[in-house]
Amino acid sequence: MTAVPADLPPNSVAFRDVHHGALASGDTRGGAISLTGDGGRTWRVVLRTKRPVASVAYAGVRIVWAGFDRGRSLRSGDGGLTWHPATARFVARASFPDERRGLAVAGPFGGGSGPLRIAITEDGGRTWHVRAGPCPLPLSFNAFVSRPTASLAWLLCVGQGGAGNEGKAVYRSRDGGRTWHALGQNGLSSYGYPVGVSIAADGFGLVWETRGTLFVTRDGGRTWRGQASIVRPEIDFGRSAVTLPGGVGYELDGRGNSRIRLLATRDAGRTWHVVHRWP
Repeated sequence: MTAVPADLPPNSVAFRDVHHGALASGDTRGGAISLTGDGGRTWRVVLRTKRPVASVAYAGVRIVWAGFDRGRSLRSGDGGLTWHPATARFVARASFPDERRGLAVAGPFGGGSGPLRIAITEDGGRTWHVRAGPCPLPLSFNAFVSRPTASLAWLLCVGQGGAGNEGKAVYRSRDGGRTWHALGQNGLSSYGYPVGVSIAADGFGLVWETRGTLFVTRDGGRTWRGQASIVRPEIDFGRSAVTLPGGVGYELDGRGNSRIRLLATRDAGRTWHVVHRWP
């Protein structure tokens, strides 16, 4: 294996534990998937692709999903060492607590075209059941999901952006995404365009944004606090993040495709340190 390509910008990061993670990289010149075994300090390429890899996500310990734009996906059954084409839908926008279960945003996107739908799989992504989501129409321009366990799930609903602002609301499910309870906005500023949400089963969670900042919750999404001194609005643009039990979290951000860095926390977002930088 070779070192992670410095010329390909990282797009998405995932960790299955504090040490082992996967990275999706790429732009118009191609893509790559890389692995780490030391908490993100060093990375090794395991696959090069002709197209940029947009997303990566663990489903348990052995299964890893990688997504391209326009719905194409790859699947690994050995923790990311080898990869094969897959036909599973919704992978690029999905969250998997284990090898069988997953939750995804199924669309439609764009606001005004109807309420956003969600999709649930119980067979490892082979089939999905699409159902109505809880996002009200004004907050149906986009959405992001996090499903850390078979039962617990969160949904971040987002309205149409303008002048750096977007409406936001968080919903929680205790039955795997079948029914939802509104948690509101509670500390999430309207400023900033959300890119994703990740909340661990113990309640530590992150919302990362472009133009805005990084938001932290420690009570399962009921209240949020911005980290503007760590992720600076209009300077550090969020790309990806992940939370794990015990207050462990990682966040990937950068200035366009330059000065990209991976941050880590071990105390539920109270302090952060830089783990790795890309030129």
